[in-house]
Amino acid sequence: MYDHKTTTAVARQLKLSPGTVTASIDNLVRKGYVVRLQSNDDRRVIRLGLTRKGRLIYRAHESFHRHMTESFIEGMDDDQVDLIEKSLLNLRAFLEITDDKGGHEN
Repeated sequence: MYDHKTTTAVARQLKLSPGTVTASIDNLVRKGYVVRLQSNDDRRVIRLGLTRKGRLIYRAHESFHRHMTESFIEGMDDDQVDLIEKSLLNLRAFLEITDDKGGHEN
């Protein structure tokens, strides 16, 4: 939340094109959630940071996900939670493999 990343780093992490991320960042800047910060070391480097308003929304979104997850596993025992976790990890691995191959495996 306090880490200032470049648009390229954010794009890489989200597995999106830098152009797509730039368009989204422009909207977030316009709405007051994100600020562009010029690096002191290299003035060509622009990093992104959350504003106070952006951090507030980030925390609210994080809380929503935490509550959603807690609700999802409510009433399950440890073995059931472990099974769901393993299933989601398998799904993630599958999606990463097919994404690396540029689409679906057929």
